This record gives sequence, structure tokens and C-alpha cells, in this order.
Amino acid sequence: MGRDPSTMVASPTSSELNNESASEWATCSNCSEQTVVRPCPARCGVAAYCSSLCLLHHKTVHRSFCRPTIAPVATKDAEDVLVETDNNAEGNEVVDEDDDEDDMPLLDRLQVAEKPPAFLKKTFSSLFLLPSKLKKLLPSDDQAIAPEIADDAAPTPFVHHHVCSPRANLSEPWSRFSADFNMLKFFVHQSGPAGFQLELGADGGLVVVGISRPRVWAMGIRPGDQLDRIGGMSTSGLAPDEAFRCLYRADLPTVLRFRATARVQRETWTVLLQDRLGVTFAGDGRLDIPVVDRVVARTDESPQVGDLLIVVNDVYDAVAHGLSATLRYIHESPRPVALTFQRLLSDASPMPRPPSEPTLLTEREPSDVATEMPPSSVRALCATTLSSPSGNVVLVWRDGFLGVTLVEHPTSGLPTVHRLTGKGQTPLVGQLAPGYTLCL
Repeated sequence: MGRDPSTMVASPTSSELNNESASEWATCSNCSEQTVVRPCPARCGVAAYCSSLCLLHHKTVHRSFCRPTIAPVATKDAEDVLVETDNNAEGNEVVDEDDDEDDMPLLDRLQVAEKPPAFLKKTFSSLFLLPSKLKKLLPSDDQAIAPEIADDAAPTPFVHHHVCSPRANLSEPWSRFSADFNMLKFFVHQSGPAGFQLELGADGGLVVVGISRPRVWAMGIRPGDQLDRIGGMSTSGLAPDEAFRCLYRADLPTVLRFRATARVQRETWTVLLQDRLGVTFAGDGRLDIPVVDRVVARTDESPQVGDLLIVVNDVYDAVAHGLSATLRYIHESPRPVALTFQRLLSDASPMPRPPSEPTLLTEREPSDVATEMPPSSVRALCATTLSSPSGNVVLVWRDGFLGVTLVEHPTSGLPTVHRLTGKGQTPLVGQLAPGYTLCL
């Protein structure tokens, strides 16, 4: 495996010995390949290798004559005289034959040590890291400097600044006892005209200015009440005609929420639910107050349309939890279940007579209708503020069959009811008769 030391390459120059990365084109001492070689790591000057593998294979032969150059050391002999000790002599070298560790590092390790450290992406990003926040230490009592106060100066009174919590400005929790809830009125619109007139108030809200239907008056709606929501949709920023347009396009029945100017009066009663109550509930949008919108099976104790469910089993606040959670609680509760309702108490004052207004569908002669037809702006207002005198029928047609056939009047050219087909499901369509004229 080894070679004769006489055939090894010549010793490198002094400049190469001083530079660990020096390399030359010569013959490898192990594989005899003519290539780029590096001198012996021990700097013996008699061997060179092309790789660490050749150095590893050749170290058994090479260690027998490889002597690293060590400077002589001055020591004292037995007579206390300084003598020079040659550490390169064979007698001064103590070699542990059992030690398999090589005193010559591998060439690959030297090459790695000579290379600069790799510049990784993480290293680059660390250059732009912000310095960590250092906690500013307060000075100790010994280092603290007392402020200079004049002897004749009056002491400054201590002013205590009370910082309020953000929650302190919030209103009371939403429940059946809150003041906001006790100012609300609810009306369930089932069909036909709205039965009230609106105008913009000083704060931009929709304020009721007139009542034209007795049912609306009986439900406790009064002039001055503000319309808050239509089927759960806020009326903020809507004009009166836009609000009525939303009302007529909403699904029936629709729950309307009004806000009174003061606390309203309600009566309260409790019903024991054994099997089925016979009513359905609808939420009025945000906060989902349970409102009775349909009565399926009427009994003496069953609530009416527009009544509010406020408490279940005397402990569960239906106003605070909302419609969905309340219905789930009723379904999971054992029977019987105690349901507490509230109904608005309205005064017994008679409804004022509504002013006469132009009609939409009338039995008058077509010539009178043609001559008294209001302009488009007035007709748009009449569509939202209708009265119910005798002979006037207002239909809200959303889908399906209308239930009537119309023909053109020979004189005025307006659509006129020819006959009723009996297939229509539109509310109040049965009150029409042949000869009615469609005005709008």
C-alpha cells in the first residue's frame, strides 16, 4: 500500500508552507495521480495528497517518518545548567501506539475552515431585525434627585384624574327591563295599504304623522312614533317613499318596529304550554324579539298577532336571548312550559277622521278618472298613503296569478277589470268587481 519515501514529491517552497491553502500540480503520494495536490497537513514537506481519502489510506506509512517541525525548548539539566532540548529528536517523542487518533487533520476539514461562512437568507434577514425593546429601569431611591421647591412657594394641590372605563358609557344590558325595549311598539303588517303616513323628522328619522286604518290605531301606533325597522331592516337614511316601497316588497306578514317618545304601557299574562301553542313567531331583525305573527289555532288563552314573548319558565329572558335561542329552549324544556306574553295597552280615544285622498282603484266613470288623474309625483305619494273609503281597493301583487283579467276601456284607454278568474291568491282580490279601473 505504501511507497518508498525516495519516490515521494519534493518539499514545497517556503511560501507554500506558510499558506495552508497552497496547492500545486504534482503527483499524489498515495494514488500517484498527476493532479492538483496539497501538502501534508503536518507540514513535513515530504508528502502531498489530492484528497482526504488518499491521506487516510497513506497515513499508516507516512506517520513513520512524518515529523512536524517543533521549535527547540531551553531546559535545565541536573546541574542546573540551561541546555537546548530538540523536540524533533526520536528519543524525545513519546508515541502511544494504542492511540488511533491522527495528529494530522484531514484535507477536507482544512478546506472547509478556509472557506468563508455561508451567507444564508436567514442571515440576510437578521440584518434588518429591529433591536429588542429594553425596559427602562427606574432610578433607585439613592439616585433619585428631589425637585427644588422654594420655601415661600405655595404647595400645589394634587388633582385626581378619574379615568372612566369604556364600558361605563355603555347603556344597560338589553333585556325586558331595559328602557330602550320598553319604548318599542310592534305592528304586524299582513296585507293591504300600510295605514299610516310618514315624513322625515328633525333627526332624519321616519316619523308617523297620520293614521288612516283603524287596525293600526287599535294596535297602539300614534302620530309622533318613529319607524325603526321593517322586517328587520333598518330605516335609517330612507325617504318615506323608499320605506313604503320596502314594506310592500317584504314578505307577508312583516313585523314593523316603532319607537315611542316615552315608556309604553303593556299588560302581562302567562300561558302553560302542554303540546302546541297554536301560534308562530317572527323575529324583527337585530336582537330578534319574538313577536307573534300568525295564529293557527285560536283559543281563549292563545296570544294575538303582535303580542311579545318575554319570559319562559319565569327565568329565561326571551328578549335578551333572542328568537332562535328561545325556541330551542322551549323545545328542550319538559312540559308544561310557562310562557309569559306582553301586549301593548292603547288608549280608548277614537281615531281621527283621515283626510280624503286620491284613489288608485275606483268605480267612478272613466272620464272622471281621466280628468282627475294626479301627476306622477302625487300618484307615487298616494301609493304609500292610502285611505280606505268605500269603493277603493288596494292590491299588493308580488307573484303568482293576479286573479283578474283586464281590458282596455274604449274611451279613456285605462285598464278595466273584465272578470275575476278565481285563481288569484293576492289579498283583497275578491273585493274587486267588473268595471273597476286601474289608475296606478
